[in-house]
Amino acid sequence: MNNKKTPHSLYLITFKDGTKFIGGNSFFETKWTDVPYKEIKRIFVRLPGGDHLTLSGYDKYFFMVEATKDWMRINVKNKTTQKINHNTPRLEYFYIMGKKKDLIVSYRISLKAVRQGDEYKLSKITKNVYATDALRIKKWGLNKNQWK
Repeated sequence: MNNKKTPHSLYLITFKDGTKFIGGNSFFETKWTDVPYKEIKRIFVRLPGGDHLTLSGYDKYFFMVEATKDWMRINVKNKTTQKINHNTPRLEYFYIMGKKKDLIVSYRISLKAVRQGDEYKLSKITKNVYATDALRIKKWGLNKNQWK
């Protein structure tokens, strides 16, 4: 999914008090920092292709986007390098995570075509469960203030 914007919101949150919050429609402006700090009942996450993933039953939730940006281009033929100054970030994955007690359940959804057998598919989902003090969680450096 190379589009910066999608025709629909990335997620919809239903809070325990019955109110709702509609997420952004761009992976560059997800509106996650605008989500109120209230108890969440359920999150509907829109996957590339239009399907939805629903999360509920967690104490806290986290949403993040992973993108890469090339900073150097190498020409193999003449063995030269060129620094890239104006390069658009390339969307790779987005993550929706739920935390309950000392565990974090992470869903990584591919925003690029991933090879699956003989086909390339968007929206490949990888689910992982981590302890809150796991090395992977520490390496991510998740902002503790962005858990909702």
